[in-house]
Amino acid sequence: MTVVNGKWFDRVIVTFLENTDYAHALAQSPLSELHTTHNGTLLINYHGVTHPSQPNYVAFATGDLKVKDDVVRDIEGESLVDLLERKGVSWGSYCEEYPDNWTGEKPFLDHAHGRYVRRHNPFASLKSVQDNPTRAKNIKSAEAFKRELESNTLPSFIFYTPCQDNNAHDTNITYAARYIKNFYTPLTAHPVFQSHRTLFVLTFDESASYLFGQNRVATWLLGNAVKSTPLTLQSQLYKSIDWEWAIPSIKENTINTDKPSIDKPNWYISNVINLCRVALPTGDPSEPPKEGNWNDCKFNHYDILKTIEENWGLGDLGLNDVSAKGFGEVLRRRDERE
Repeated sequence: MTVVNGKWFDRVIVTFLENTDYAHALAQSPLSELHTTHNGTLLINYHGVTHPSQPNYVAFATGDLKVKDDVVRDIEGESLVDLLERKGVSWGSYCEEYPDNWTGEKPFLDHAHGRYVRRHNPFASLKSVQDNPTRAKNIKSAEAFKRELESNTLPSFIFYTPCQDNNAHDTNITYAARYIKNFYTPLTAHPVFQSHRTLFVLTFDESASYLFGQNRVATWLLGNAVKSTPLTLQSQLYKSIDWEWAIPSIKENTINTDKPSIDKPNWYISNVINLCRVALPTGDPSEPPKEGNWNDCKFNHYDILKTIEENWGLGDLGLNDVSAKGFGEVLRRRDERE
C-alpha cells in the first residue's frame, strides 16, 4: 500500500486508553518513562473534551460532539474518512478482538464482541462507513494489523484500539501500562515505522475524576516525526513484542468472552475506585516533569484531528477542528535536519 508523504509524517497511529487521570498515568513507570527513554514528547496540558467515553472518540473522528453518551449510535455527516479519501490517503481502523476477516457487508455492528466494544471504534459508527462496503472493509482486526505490518502494507492513517483489558477500562492502569511496555512501545521501534516518518499518538479518552481536574489526561507523541531531544530507542526493541500476551486470540484463534484477565478487578469495584478519585488532586500543568521532553501548550482531542488535516493538506470539517491548534510546533518538518 502506498504511503503518502506529509508535512511532518508519512504515517500516523492514534491509540486511546481509558478513564485515567494524568497523575495516575504518570505514576506508572512504563508510562512515565516514555518521554525519557524514547524519542517522544509528553503533552502535560492535554485534556479530554467531555464525559463519558464515546463522545471523545467521536469528537476526534468528526470534529464535533455528535453523541452525548455511550449508547451505540449511527452517526451522520462527514468525518476524517472523507477528508483522507479525497486526498488519496489510505486509512484503517484496527481493533483488538474485532472479528478477523469479517465478511459482512457492513462493519461488525454489535455493541460488543469478546472484549471489543463498538463505542471505542468511532469509524464503525459512521453511516458513511457502514453503508459503503469498500470503506467498511477498512475496519479490521488486530490479527490483520499484524499481517499487514509483517508485509509492510499498512495504510498511512491508523486508528488502533486496544481491547477492554489492555486499555485499562476493565482492568486498571497498572495492567494497561504493562501492555504499553510489552506491546506498544516495542511497536514504535519496528523497521516499518522507522523507514517512514511515523507519529504515534498515545492518549486517554477522559480522566477518571469526573468532577475535578478539568479532564486532564496524559498524552505522548512518539516516533521519528517528533521534534525532541534524541533519546535512546533500541533498534531491536520491536523483536520483544509479545503478540500472544497482548492479543491472545492470535495464538488461540478464539475470543475470550468470560475468563477474567490477570490482575482484572471486579468491574463494580473499579468504578467505586474511580468515583473515590474525584477528590484527589491531578497535578498542576505548570509543574513539568524533571526529566525528558515535554510541552505545556493546551491541547485536546480536536488537535489530533487538526494535526492530521494539516499534515496532508486535507482541509477541514468546518467544526471544532477549525479553531484547534495542532501539534505542529513539536513535530519535525520534512525539510528539517534530523
